[in-house]
Amino acid sequence: MEAYVRFGQKVYPPTKKSSRSALNNKIYPCFSGGVYSPLVPLAGADLVLGLELLEGLRMIRYINPKTIFLVNKYIFPFAGGLPEEEILLKINGLVKNEKHIIPASKICQEELGAEVVSGIYLLGYAAHKNLIPLKPDLILKAIEKVVPSKRFELNKKAFELAQSN
Repeated sequence: MEAYVRFGQKVYPPTKKSSRSALNNKIYPCFSGGVYSPLVPLAGADLVLGLELLEGLRMIRYINPKTIFLVNKYIFPFAGGLPEEEILLKINGLVKNEKHIIPASKICQEELGAEVVSGIYLLGYAAHKNLIPLKPDLILKAIEKVVPSKRFELNKKAFELAQSN
């Protein structure tokens, strides 16, 4: 949202009631332009960004033929969960449009020693590959504003690392 504001766009964050619902469902809607609804309609997403494979699979109901699907190739382990191969088969069978399944957690752990910045890596990937309509420098300035200063350098490295991959 911060980057959209810096870009000069009006941004409509979710209302308190809808954000509670969104947080419970791991859906974080943010709208710019003339959209005033706090909810993402089914098949209404421009970009689905998933921090792990199962989360990406859950978001398939929001895609349409123009949606860009970007997800971290990571499985959050829990008892009774689907195996990675099965999730990937389902995603590949259901998502026919542009998809990017990136091992962001693995890359961040190997290159930076910190898997925790994989979300920033994915955001950097989306920015550097022009998957979102914001310039990388604007996003980086927004990250600097919202991330604590002692954590900014690591986040900056993760964001910039995505440019080279």
